[in-house]
Amino acid sequence: MMIAYASRTGTRRNLDALRAAGWRLMASTRGVLRTKGYRYALDNGAWTSSFPRSEPLHAAAFERLASRKGHTMTLNCLRSRP
Repeated sequence: MMIAYASRTGTRRNLDALRAAGWRLMASTRGVLRTKGYRYALDNGAWTSSFPRSEPLHAAAFERLASRKGHTMTLNCLRSRP
């Protein structure tokens, strides 16, 4: 079985469509974690946030988020290496 994840969208219509299709949310250390009852995964942001900007990985931010919300997530995207 494949489980589909999508980045957070701000529109109720899109969130309703994701829920109806059985998708989950992919949350990151950047932005606000609003899961609204969805099952979700935590992404460390290495590829989408740090790498394109040539910034170091914000490991401490990810660790804080995982320690606060890790008990409710369904998947954890660990540190990526180039």
